[in-house]
Order: sequence, then structure tokens, then C-alpha cells
Amino acid sequence: MKKLYFALLAIIIISNNVFSQDKIVLNSGEQIKSVVLEVSQTEIKYKKFDNQSGPVYLISKADVAYVLYENGYKDIIN
Repeated sequence: MKKLYFALLAIIIISNNVFSQDKIVLNSGEQIKSVVLEVSQTEIKYKKFDNQSGPVYLISKADVAYVLYENGYKDIIN
């Protein structure tokens, strides 16, 4: 029985990490599912969540309302 509980707990933890993503919300209301790599004074570097081995994208902070990180922290930009 303990093995069953341990296996269920492991599955929950692994599935939580698999579906963890950041959301960049633009001023227009559009959401970009992403993995934020860096936030500088003028821009945000990120990778698209669906293609994490792909290119790094840049977006101006002037176009972003806020970033909602996977841990629930909300970074308000404008």
C-alpha cells in the first residue's frame, strides 16, 4: 500500500513539472505560453513552451502587461 501512495505522489510531482510554464500576457490580452529565460530593463527573452529546444525570442517590455511565472508569482511590467 505504501508503494502505491509513493507511486501516486511521484506521478503528481512529475506531471506538475511537465506542465509548468510561464505566461507572458501582452497589453492586447494575448497570452504566450513560454519559458522565460531573462528579463532585462527593456526586453524579455523567452522560448516558446511548445518548442523549448528552438530559438530564443525577444519581446519589448513596452508590449507586455505582466508575466505569470510557473510558481504563481506575477511580475507586473506596465
